[in-house]
Amino acid sequence: MEYYSLPANKSFLISQKAFIVKDGKVLLLKCCDHGKYVLPGGLLELDEDFNSGLIREVKEESGLQIKVGNICAVWDFSLDGFIFKDGSKKDARIINIGYICESVLKDEEPITLSDEHIGYLWANLDVLDNINFCNTLTSAAMKQFLQYKNFSTLPQFHS
Repeated sequence: MEYYSLPANKSFLISQKAFIVKDGKVLLLKCCDHGKYVLPGGLLELDEDFNSGLIREVKEESGLQIKVGNICAVWDFSLDGFIFKDGSKKDARIINIGYICESVLKDEEPITLSDEHIGYLWANLDVLDNINFCNTLTSAAMKQFLQYKNFSTLPQFHS
């Protein structure tokens, strides 16, 4: 019996994003290809659990070690012609899951950018509406994130 049918030229992908909060600010990375801001994070590998995948992506993109907290935003978008590692192309629906995170190191920790990014910004929470994000969906995710009013008591972190 067939329960679900996905055409061969389509795929679902899971992307995780870190809302890294520090001193009332959130870390944003500036992309090389379009010069707009994104959240640290990326695609979950098939053999990774959710926490390990996000920790790996943040370390790769920013050099930061993080603790992963609770989910604070979920959004999706479609991308035609996503190119996979094997060179195949498929239209993809990318499900993004945003987590409130914090840096493991409490003191000033240097940001080490990957080759995907040309800069970073610790953005004040009250100016997030004015940031040039890569797309309107990221802006919508920021609105979900901002529903958490008290960042001095972050949600429970998972190890």
